[in-house]
Amino acid sequence: AQLQQWKLKGKIAWITNSERKSAYMNWQQNNKDMQFDLSNLVGINLASLSYNGELATLSSDGQVYEDSSPSALIYKTTGWNVPLETLSSWVKGAVSEQGRQANASSNSVRNDNQTVIRYENGLIKQIKSNCEVCDQWTINYTSYENVTLANIEYQLPKQISMYNPAYQATIKIKISQWSQ
Repeated sequence: AQLQQWKLKGKIAWITNSERKSAYMNWQQNNKDMQFDLSNLVGINLASLSYNGELATLSSDGQVYEDSSPSALIYKTTGWNVPLETLSSWVKGAVSEQGRQANASSNSVRNDNQTVIRYENGLIKQIKSNCEVCDQWTINYTSYENVTLANIEYQLPKQISMYNPAYQATIKIKISQWSQ
């Protein structure tokens, strides 16, 4: 949760009963500022989303769209309900801000916002989100890796699978590189 400046490269997939899409992603986060780029297999940029904490801008197919919420902007342009504001915590293997009130010392913690199940080593195995802005996603962490950023060693997720029963949607993320 303390890691506020990071970059990752990887692959993301959006899977529903009616569609299956995937893309390569480059994601850069600096506190609330975000740059999120999607490209295809040959490196052609499909979409770029930037967010400065107040305004989100999405560029795709020569068009530019804006909204105060990155999640709302993605929904308006793609129809996908992606909780981007909370995903920036979840992708690091941390609970969202709404869930940080939970006691981290237990292997299974439930509060009004999130249920957190941990591996024996303390890393998060699963988050079941109940918070209003999180749309009841269940996030499963299947693997972590040791990463050194700014001379600090972190254990960060390598593979994440998220499912939302209301949307019958799965988001799979496979991270190939963390950096700063």
